[in-house]
Amino acid sequence: MTSGLHDSDVRQRIRRHVEATVLRRHPNFQLSDDDWLLKKGIVDSMAAIELIKFLEAELGIEICGDDITEENLGSVSAMTRFVIRKRTLPRD
Repeated sequence: MTSGLHDSDVRQRIRRHVEATVLRRHPNFQLSDDDWLLKKGIVDSMAAIELIKFLEAELGIEICGDDITEENLGSVSAMTRFVIRKRTLPRD
């Protein structure tokens, strides 16, 4: 994984993953980056766990219990902002 991912790269990777995994059970849903996936019933608890695993493995961040909020993980846009923020924070 490259360390210089841009916002648009992160957004595109998250969106592709959501479309390939989560949306295959909702083929008629037209995804907007700002759609709240949990509120719309698109993401359930199992899908949320899979999204977290994807973000950690593919985008190189560590997600702690306090990070698991709708504000961080509720939409493609929210996940993009969250990943960019996590990737720019200094590691301990």
